[in-house]
Amino acid sequence: MKILKRTWWMAPIVSFHWLRAVDLAKGSDFDAALAKLRWIRRIAGRGDPRPLGGMTTEYYALMGHILYSMGDDAAALEAFKAAIAELEEASGYSEEEKKYLLAYITGRHERLELPSAQGVKAGSIDLGAVRLGLKLYFPLEEQVKENLLDF
Repeated sequence: MKILKRTWWMAPIVSFHWLRAVDLAKGSDFDAALAKLRWIRRIAGRGDPRPLGGMTTEYYALMGHILYSMGDDAAALEAFKAAIAELEEASGYSEEEKKYLLAYITGRHERLELPSAQGVKAGSIDLGAVRLGLKLYFPLEEQVKENLLDF
């Protein structure tokens, strides 16, 4: 139904599904979380490579994490590559936030052969310059170990 696609009034519905996907992933209900992300992709339009606009990097990073957690390494690798490509072009993130997301993608998913983060280490990132939402949705391994945030 084209009337449902790409209209301003769909934003709250897409936002609800995004937040629900994050919550389901946090609770390790990966099948349901993946279904929510796929719903977002369908409603955005099958040919749209940027299903969440400015948050597409986060969309692909979450999808990659979910697929990785489900053991689908090949699909996870593709999602993470899409996230990294989006991140390189994104203007909505500070340099510290970009480094943070790269550290999350490459540091939390060690089974995958991801492009290097060019020496990005979690300790070199100014966490004060990273939005709380990114730290909550995509905690670095060090944060999980310190029980600062759990995911």
